[in-house]
Amino acid sequence: MSAVTDKVFERLAEIIQELVAILSIPATKTAAATKSAYVTAVMSVLGMTTPEKELQAQNIRSKITAEPTHALFLEYSKNPTTTLKSRFAAAATTATVDALRNELIGRKGHVTALLHTVGQFSDHVLRKRLGQVTNQLKKTLQEIIDAKRASLTKESKSLRKKIDVTLPGYRHELGTTHPLTRVSNEILQFFNRCGFVTVRGPELESDYYNFEALNMPAHHPARATQDSFYLNPKTLLRTQTSNMQIRVAETTQPPIAIVSPGRVYRRDTIDATHSYTFHQIEGMYIDRHVSFSELKGILIAFCHHMFGTGIKIRFRPDYFPFTEPSCEISIGFQLKGKQEATKKSGSAQATENSPQSKNHQLDDQQPTQHSDHPSDHQSHHQPIKWLEVLGAGLMNPIVLENSGIDPKQYSGFAFGMGVERFAMIKHAIDDIRVFHENDVNFLNQLP
Repeated sequence: MSAVTDKVFERLAEIIQELVAILSIPATKTAAATKSAYVTAVMSVLGMTTPEKELQAQNIRSKITAEPTHALFLEYSKNPTTTLKSRFAAAATTATVDALRNELIGRKGHVTALLHTVGQFSDHVLRKRLGQVTNQLKKTLQEIIDAKRASLTKESKSLRKKIDVTLPGYRHELGTTHPLTRVSNEILQFFNRCGFVTVRGPELESDYYNFEALNMPAHHPARATQDSFYLNPKTLLRTQTSNMQIRVAETTQPPIAIVSPGRVYRRDTIDATHSYTFHQIEGMYIDRHVSFSELKGILIAFCHHMFGTGIKIRFRPDYFPFTEPSCEISIGFQLKGKQEATKKSGSAQATENSPQSKNHQLDDQQPTQHSDHPSDHQSHHQPIKWLEVLGAGLMNPIVLENSGIDPKQYSGFAFGMGVERFAMIKHAIDDIRVFHENDVNFLNQLP
C-alpha cells in the first residue's frame, strides 16, 4: 500500500479508538443490547467475524457488553485495522476492490448496518457522537477504496506500456529505391566515370527548345509524329530530354560532355513497350574531331557494363532530325514470357488485357548479319527477343549552329535511352506497365 493509504489507515485506527472510548461509557440495560449490535457491526467492518475468529469475536462481544473497557477488547483496539489492511493489500484487481466496497460501504454493507444501529440508541448525546464517528469511518473507508483503485489502474497502464526485453524484437521494414531509380543511377554512374556531367532540365518546356532548335521547325514532317501534351501553342510537357542539348550548349564552351536524366511525356498508346510517360537519359559530347567510332565504342562499352560482355547488340540505321548519320541500338535477350511477367506483377487482369501479341518494337525476327550467332535460337524453341533501347548519332550541324557552336570547328554525338527498357532487359520483364503499378509484391521480387 502507498504511504498516502497508510496514513488513511492510521486515521481509521484513530476512529476505532474513538469508538472504543464512546462504547466505554456505562450504559443502561436497555442500551446494552443496542451496544452489542453496534460492536458486532464494527467487528464486521474490521473483518473479525471470519470463521476462524468467530470464537474470539463472541468472547469480545460478551465482555464489551458487560464491560466495554475489558482488557481483551482494548488489546485488539490497539491495532484494529490489521485484517482490513491485509485484505486491501491482497486485492490485485479493480473487481476485487469493488467487491470490498460493496461489502463495507455498499447499500447492504457493514457500515450501512452501523448507521442503522446508531439510530437505535435512545441516548441523544451518544447517538449523535456515534453518528459522527460512523460517518467519518465511512468517509475514510471510501478514501482507502479510491486510493487502491487508482493504484491498480496506474499499474495496469504501466504494464501495457512496459516493453518485455525477453521477447523477440519487432522487424521494421526498410524502404528501398524503385527498380527504375536503381537502373537510372547505374547508367549515370557509368557515364560519370567516363567524364560526363549530370545535368537536369525542366519538364515544362518551350516549343523552341523541345523542337525548333533541334532541327524540327513547325513545318518539319517529323513534328507530325510527336503527338505531344501542349499547355498552349508555345508550351508543352517535354517529349524528350534532348532539350538539354541546346540549353547546355548555349551557355557552355566545348568540350562538353553531359548526361541528362528525366521524365518525358508523349501521346503514345499504352502497350507492353510504350507509355504516355517514361524516363529517359540524354547524352551529348561535343569536341574537335568527334567521330562515329567514338560513339559506337562508348555505347558498346556501356551495354557491356549494364548486361555483361556476352550480351547481343545490334546497330541499325535510323533517322532523327537532330543527328546525322543516326542509328538505333537494340539488345537481344531471353524473355521470361508474358505469363511470368504477369505473375510477378500480381495482376491477373493485366494477363487478360495485355497486348503482347502486338509487342511494338519487341520483335521475334531473325537477327541481322550484325548479330548472327548460333545461340540466337535457344533450345526449347524460344527465340531471342530484340528490344530497341537507344537512339544515337552524330550531331546535326544545324543543331550546333542553333546552340552558337561553329560546326566547322566542332563536332559531336548524342544519344537517348529509355530507362524502363533497360530495366525490362535487366529483370527479363516483357511488360513496361508493371513498373508503374506500385505493386509492392512485384517490386520486392526484383534484386
